[in-house]
Amino acid sequence: MSVPITSVSWLPPTNNHATPAWSEPAQVFYIYKPCMSLVMTMADFIAKVLKAAGTIVKPGVVHAHCDIPCGIYETDSAKTAADTVYQMTEKIAELKAPGEDPQAHRDYTNAVVRMIAEKEKQAQLCKEQILILWTDYFKEEHLARFPGLHEKVWKITKLCSQAKRTVDLKAAQQLKEAVAEVARIFAETKK
Repeated sequence: MSVPITSVSWLPPTNNHATPAWSEPAQVFYIYKPCMSLVMTMADFIAKVLKAAGTIVKPGVVHAHCDIPCGIYETDSAKTAADTVYQMTEKIAELKAPGEDPQAHRDYTNAVVRMIAEKEKQAQLCKEQILILWTDYFKEEHLARFPGLHEKVWKITKLCSQAKRTVDLKAAQQLKEAVAEVARIFAETKK
């Protein structure tokens, strides 16, 4: 596969030594040598350079909740997401079904769809934030210090899934409380 090149110059061989050049018509890289010419596409050339670089410097293992090992962990986003799940569930439950008016029905449907979409988005965000803490922050010493931690995290993930599947105010309240408890444990580990 050849890669389009925007600025190309032609450097024809001037002697028998290796001379690199770009060929405008074929978009390939030529290396001239006595008695042979090597032809490779730009993609092949880049792949070979990257492979060679990988043998020189071996990447190390990094442990972090994101691609940058910042060491920053927090529970505020999970708590906010759980609060939003509760609020959206409450608002959906409070909505009154419209009468026969087509516009009122459209407005009702629009409101319900938007609230459900936000409730599901926030439940997923809450689950992701708790799982980041579980998989990347909490260590064995935390489990020893807080023996119920595993079950609490497991319960939160299940409550997040339930919040996405249902409009259950009791489950949304349980989610808020469970996230607050894990946030309390998280804060204790920082002391």
